[in-house]
Amino acid sequence: MRTLAVARALLALGAMSVASGLALAQETPPPAPAAAAAPLRVAIVDWAKLSTDWTVEVAESEAFNAYFGEQNQVFQQITHYGYLFDAEMDDVLRIVRGTTTPTEPDGARLAEVEKLTTDREKEYSQLLEKDAAGGLTDQEKERLAALRDCSGRRRQQFTDLKQQMEQEARVKLSEMGARLRDTKLQVIRTVAQASGVSVVLSAEAIVWSGPDVADITTQVLEALNRDHPAPAGAPPAAEG
Repeated sequence: MRTLAVARALLALGAMSVASGLALAQETPPPAPAAAAAPLRVAIVDWAKLSTDWTVEVAESEAFNAYFGEQNQVFQQITHYGYLFDAEMDDVLRIVRGTTTPTEPDGARLAEVEKLTTDREKEYSQLLEKDAAGGLTDQEKERLAALRDCSGRRRQQFTDLKQQMEQEARVKLSEMGARLRDTKLQVIRTVAQASGVSVVLSAEAIVWSGPDVADITTQVLEALNRDHPAPAGAPPAAEG
């Protein structure tokens, strides 16, 4: 009998626990639904227009084109001295490619070596004609060999110099492009964040976009030209 009484007590206690749990569940309000995630805002920017309408990039591009044109002129001038010996050619390079403005003595030296190379080119042609006829003296043969060696050395030097100048131009262009790109990306990021934009794509890569995709090109250009203006006297940006 005592065992049966204990069992009944345990059953009654279990029933009370279940009832209490049900009552507590009914009193606890259901959790609020999770807030919907904010929609992803996408914008586009016309990268090509940034390049043509940002005054700084226009100015630096014009400056690079001028530099490249000057380097070509310098190279063409140097190649006129095809029959100079090493020390004479060193003088030409010092004057023509130097960082200082050539002086009057420099101009006189260029005129002197220009006459030397012209006279030697003529001499070389004459010696070749005479050699073809088989009438060179030993001294003339030595002179012909010296001029031939001189001309060959200059041609190789001009080839090496052209490669060097092109490499210098490539490095200069690469550094300029990286600097301009970093500034544009910084301004794009600032404008996008201020507009609540999460992703910015290049307009050149977009085939189609709906009306919900904003074009922030104008805002970016305004910020670029306001916060990163070109120096006074720089060429104007393209219109339209």
